[in-house]
Amino acid sequence: MSDVHIYKSSPYIKGRINLPGSKSLSNRVLMIKAMCEGSFEIANLSDSDDTLVLKSLLEKISGTHSDDIPVLDCHDAGTVARFLLSFLALTSVERYVLTGSERLQERPMADLTDALIKMGSQIEFLKKKGFLPLEIIPPVKIKSEVSLNCETSSQFASSLLLVAPILPKGLKLELTGHLASKPYLDMTLSVMSDFGIVYKFEDNIIHIPPQKYQAVDFYVEPDWSAVACWYQMAAMSKDCNIVMENLKCESKQGDSILTSLYQKLGVETKEGLHGLELTKTNRICDRFEFNFVNNPDLFPSLAVCCTMLNIPARLQGLNNLKHKESNRVDAVINELRKMNANIRFETDTSEVIINPAELKPPETAFETYNDHRIAMALAPCALIYDNIILKNPNVVKKSYPGFWLELKKCGFNINTTSK
Repeated sequence: MSDVHIYKSSPYIKGRINLPGSKSLSNRVLMIKAMCEGSFEIANLSDSDDTLVLKSLLEKISGTHSDDIPVLDCHDAGTVARFLLSFLALTSVERYVLTGSERLQERPMADLTDALIKMGSQIEFLKKKGFLPLEIIPPVKIKSEVSLNCETSSQFASSLLLVAPILPKGLKLELTGHLASKPYLDMTLSVMSDFGIVYKFEDNIIHIPPQKYQAVDFYVEPDWSAVACWYQMAAMSKDCNIVMENLKCESKQGDSILTSLYQKLGVETKEGLHGLELTKTNRICDRFEFNFVNNPDLFPSLAVCCTMLNIPARLQGLNNLKHKESNRVDAVINELRKMNANIRFETDTSEVIINPAELKPPETAFETYNDHRIAMALAPCALIYDNIILKNPNVVKKSYPGFWLELKKCGFNINTTSK
């Protein structure tokens, strides 16, 4: 365990930023590759811990097994656990144990496991019903129709859809409840389409006939979720010229909405030959409001940004943030209050309200709650206050291993101390 001291001598930022490949796209394409009869190349695959875990576990599944039941440890990767669960529960001819970290074992899986069991999957819960760890037993007969509650996570639907084409009769999936993070579901269907899959999506029903994935080489876009901290730094700087290399406004990723969100916070985006250029404007909104139901990963950076710029804000659509790597609403509020922020969570309406306040430097280190998004959202505070301290900086490896190196390239001093 270590702390990182972050210092920026100037409130100006200039640099060319190297972004990781999209973790969300990488994980979907790796699943498709595991189900595709032909071989294809993946360019710019994410080097995040989550993607490395998925790649390793898929190799373990395809390898030779002993008489013991293979244990698949997903660590902290919720997407990995959910994607592998549907894949194995619907197609496996062997038993598997699926498990993960203590935090992952607290994250809900019941909506997905309920749907799988209705389809004919055999799942035994080893501790608590609806949660990891669990044992997957090869199915006998799989039904081709099921309904799924999508209020907790769109990943449940994505996991079923990815395996749907290779099922004997395909899948007719009825989505119930208010769909959370719909852009991620749209991303799944778009990527599947790139590999030749045809589908019909009408009202709340998705129908995917039985078919084969077609092998085509695939380029993974840079990760728009990782871009959030750079837009945040642009907004919090006195002036900036930041080039996000190889990034384009047109994207499969829903978090590309960052361009319009940060336009309200004084950041202009221009698309050039080598990527997107971020510069400052003087046009900043008097009040910021946004519903994060479709873009939950953007909440930490925007909450911190509005607080540090003293912009009144009303942030909605936060119900599912308690199920992430940390309870992100509690984490953000706890850490911002270390700077005397006027921020509160309205229980009745499930929204965060931010009002201007007389901010002050934090007297203690920022906690990161073993959550990469919290770490990356708090790091830009070094633009405002000298020598902030962040605990457990290595959590960024989950999605953006090169984050600290990129900060150094832009003039941040990063010093790590062991404890």
